[in-house]
Amino acid sequence: MAGAGFGYGPAFRGLRAAWRRGDEVFAEVALPEGTEGAGFGLHPALFDACLHGFALAGSEGEAGGVPFAWEEVSLHAAGASAVRVRLTRTAAG
Repeated sequence: MAGAGFGYGPAFRGLRAAWRRGDEVFAEVALPEGTEGAGFGLHPALFDACLHGFALAGSEGEAGGVPFAWEEVSLHAAGASAVRVRLTRTAAG
């Protein structure tokens, strides 16, 4: 991300692992030690780090992009300090 001109502070560097399976991207994301998730449905830094998985969400050899519209988003617990996400794109991109 830094090579693309994005500078992130320590709280926003939570992407721990990401992998692809076809058109799906899976990611493991965690807040850094000492950053509390309590008080948020989803901590903003944790949510932002989930979006970093979209760097892998394009087609093979094609860069992904950050979405501006969301559908079928589910939050199953509040106050988490670590999450796993599954990212997919619609046919319209």
